[in-house]
Amino acid sequence: MKKLLTRIVSFGLILCMAGAMAACSTKSTTESTTKASETETQANSESASAESSDAAFTNQAGKLVMATNAFFPPYEYHDEATDAIMGIDVEIAEAVAKKLGLELVIEDTEFDSIIAGVQMKKYDIGMAV
Repeated sequence: MKKLLTRIVSFGLILCMAGAMAACSTKSTTESTTKASETETQANSESASAESSDAAFTNQAGKLVMATNAFFPPYEYHDEATDAIMGIDVEIAEAVAKKLGLELVIEDTEFDSIIAGVQMKKYDIGMAV
């Protein structure tokens, strides 16, 4: 009898936990869907206004300015032979710039100033480890 009661209580607790998780999941999904549709609407309106005014989305026309701190190989580093900045982050930024039809300009700066520089629109993107 005691074993049966323990099983019933355990089964009840499992059902309660499953119900609570399902309720949280539904709320989260609804919030995610709402946020996603708001973001999409905002992106569409920004895209339409940029297209209608032919406004550039970069700080310098025809250029994509990337801020980095080139001391973290293989992500970004100075090539010893040419002193050019190389690495995985540079290759990614080059692919993005090419896709957008822009020239990539790389600014080697202090790591701590990258985010602030992007926020102040000194750089278009920041890529560093």
